[in-house]
Amino acid sequence: MLTSLKSWFISQPSNDYLADYAKSGDNRHLTKLVTLFGNDLYHYLVTQSNEQLAFDISQQTWLKVMEKRHYYQPQDNPKAWLFRLARNALIDEFRKQQRFVELADDTAIAAPNTQQSFDY
Repeated sequence: MLTSLKSWFISQPSNDYLADYAKSGDNRHLTKLVTLFGNDLYHYLVTQSNEQLAFDISQQTWLKVMEKRHYYQPQDNPKAWLFRLARNALIDEFRKQQRFVELADDTAIAAPNTQQSFDY
């Protein structure tokens, strides 16, 4: 009984498409990931920024998934790992867009940003 139960679990298809993608690099698994998590990822980013930046960071996140797939561990939660990549990309973008002016006494102040504003 135990042997047949064990073989049943082993023969079941994996629902962790990120683990499958990390292992194989097969774009079919990446397509499944985008289908499963793409909208949630975008909506999360919209709540943290604006629509255009959310779209850009979403795209950057999927590129990061392709670049960093070998860092994913199957015991990790795929959605949490994906959202962590997105959050870090958004933070990096906010840091890039912030302008600082150095003063002589090593004091930094933010320079006015005339490019765009963000809804927080």
